[in-house]
Amino acid sequence: MLIFEKYQLNSNLERIEGKWSLRINKKETVTIDDLIHHMRRHGSPYTEGTLKGVFADVVACIREQLLDGKAVEIPDLAVLSIAAKSKAKKTPEEVSLEDITDLHLHARSIGEMSKKNIAANAQLKEHAFYNGGE
Repeated sequence: MLIFEKYQLNSNLERIEGKWSLRINKKETVTIDDLIHHMRRHGSPYTEGTLKGVFADVVACIREQLLDGKAVEIPDLAVLSIAAKSKAKKTPEEVSLEDITDLHLHARSIGEMSKKNIAANAQLKEHAFYNGGE
């Protein structure tokens, strides 16, 4: 279940300084090895080595498709794509790759991981307060 915590914003922007908001209380990071062990506990008939190999191949192929400018849809999880931000220029001739200010992997949740379904599994942890400045 997703647990949200309240935290106080710490910013130089007067419009939000001192206000409160919510963020997800992340418990831990699960590695591919952890996920493979988890899958085995669910009765997967495949060995850990087989699963590790499949994951490595899937990741390599997803990366290849993304770097080819394609989006990759993983049913009931997300559509993955590469997103970019760049500086604006007055003419097309001025635009170059040096104008890129941000590149990141974008994941848009779909199906069972849609916003509605995620929200249905959320809970507010009333005693979890965090002051962003401390």
